[in-house]
Amino acid sequence: MKKTIAKTIPAVKARPAKKTEKIVTFCDFGDEPSADGYGNERQCMRCSRDICYTHQTYDPEEISDYGGSYCPICLKLYKEKYEKLYWKFQASQNVEEEKLWQQLRKESLSHESS
Repeated sequence: MKKTIAKTIPAVKARPAKKTEKIVTFCDFGDEPSADGYGNERQCMRCSRDICYTHQTYDPEEISDYGGSYCPICLKLYKEKYEKLYWKFQASQNVEEEKLWQQLRKESLSHESS
């Protein structure tokens, strides 16, 4: 959720006071900004809700350093409903992939080397 925040910068001898406005994205589950100190905004990788550091959970299936994040709602749905289905699809994909590599190997060995 994006909010416009107005900030007044007080006057000093060198310049007059001025008012600035900045658009800040806040977590959809709390009052914290969703961006870290470097300006990187966090969103749920499944539903695109804005999430803060407190409400994010890293993707349980991702093993890289820069995987996506889940919001609390999507993580709960994944754990309760979709995790078993996901692993079932993964297993069938692995079987099909292995068949493909076996076929490639067989074809490769059937050709004579030059």
